[in-house]
Amino acid sequence: MAVTDRRKTLMRRFSARPDVLFADFRGQDSVAFDLVTRKAYAVNPSARLVIGILLRGRTAGDAASAVTETFGIQVDAARADVARAIRDLEAAGLLSPAAQERAAAHNRVGTRNGAEHGR
Repeated sequence: MAVTDRRKTLMRRFSARPDVLFADFRGQDSVAFDLVTRKAYAVNPSARLVIGILLRGRTAGDAASAVTETFGIQVDAARADVARAIRDLEAAGLLSPAAQERAAAHNRVGTRNGAEHGR
């Protein structure tokens, strides 16, 4: 992933689909379960931290900072790890851009399309 794409990802907010459950067991193991596809996904400790932060409405950048502090890794490595985790979670359909992110993207497209048509 290009650095500029990673920066854009780190500024975004995400939410879970309403039909996806995230659960911790004994504070160690975590799982994400998609109620529609009936698929379960193992979630490692760093991904669990990222998901928890994102689901509280914080940005991916906030999640990268928490990964740096919690696991003692370099900031650039944490940013790359968080961007990769988000990409994987989105690809699995477990996370999507938060409502305000989707609305902003829609408005940008609408503005661009309106400008193209002389509106």
